[in-house]
Amino acid sequence: EKLLEQKELSKNEILNILETTTDRLFPVNSKIKKVDFYIQTIDIKNLEDIINQNESRKIHVYGDAGVGKTSTLSSLKTIFPNNLTIIYDSFGAGTYKNVGEKRHFKKSILTQLINEIAVNTGLSLHIDKEMDLNDLEFEFKQQLQNASRLLNDKKIFIIIDAADNNVEAANYFQEDPFIKELWNIQLPNNVYLIMSSRDGLRKESLCASSDVKDLKLYGFDEISSGLFLSKSYPNINEEISKKFHDRTKGNPRLQSYIIEKSNNDENQLKDILNRKENISLEHIFEDMWNSAISIIQPITRNHVEELICLSRPATLDDYILASNISKDNALKVIDTFSGIVLNENNCIGFLV
Repeated sequence: EKLLEQKELSKNEILNILETTTDRLFPVNSKIKKVDFYIQTIDIKNLEDIINQNESRKIHVYGDAGVGKTSTLSSLKTIFPNNLTIIYDSFGAGTYKNVGEKRHFKKSILTQLINEIAVNTGLSLHIDKEMDLNDLEFEFKQQLQNASRLLNDKKIFIIIDAADNNVEAANYFQEDPFIKELWNIQLPNNVYLIMSSRDGLRKESLCASSDVKDLKLYGFDEISSGLFLSKSYPNINEEISKKFHDRTKGNPRLQSYIIEKSNNDENQLKDILNRKENISLEHIFEDMWNSAISIIQPITRNHVEELICLSRPATLDDYILASNISKDNALKVIDTFSGIVLNENNCIGFLV
């Protein structure tokens, strides 16, 4: 009672009154790095158009590793500044398979979303207690409805970033993935559900329903690549800028690595871009390889060996014959390894 008589209460005093902790209220804090400046891309424009034209309020954003999925979705906070954007971080800076993270747990997902909506709208918090998961799901739906009525002239974006990692974590712990069930929730008229994933089998692992709008991301075009490079090299000439885009195929993560590798030295940058062999991005390659291998099982993991052993140049038909799988499954394998496996003119092979 004495605490309540005070004009102001500290964070710890409020938590004591509620008999809870910050970790219980927000079990899955975001580890996504804040970006202060977004380079306008055609991907951001396409996402904005889907929203403004009301094509669908359920959107599946997908693309290759490093293409800018997280940045594109995070940009909604800038594009729609007076609206509500909640981003659930499934990847957790690579910690999503750690036992203590529990980012794929239904309870963690719903509690985090309910309470992020609460602190941004003034609605009631979900206080951690023993509750049936079906009741918790009902509470989440009610929170969406209440937020929708409260912000009836605004848009509410519920974003599940790297949702395929969420599915992967559930499979890793031999549990049923919950995240894809969110597609089935009936959304209020001003609420949008947006998930992101990589392409191929990772995309399919989210089991998007027929009312979900697909949006493939392609990364930077030549203009965007030039703008990105000019942040570190403001006086760079047009020829180098074009080569920078061509060699990286507009992949922002590859570009970031090259800029970091060149260490603000234009001569080092030129040296990297002028190498005859493919630019070596070992840690990014390993990330893409490990992610692809983890999701490709159990249907086709055994067939990766056949793909590795094929003589070069190999055709898609060669791979189908050697691995004894259907054309559809063969293409899924190749799409899952996008960025590692080259598929051009019916010839396939690893890029390294």
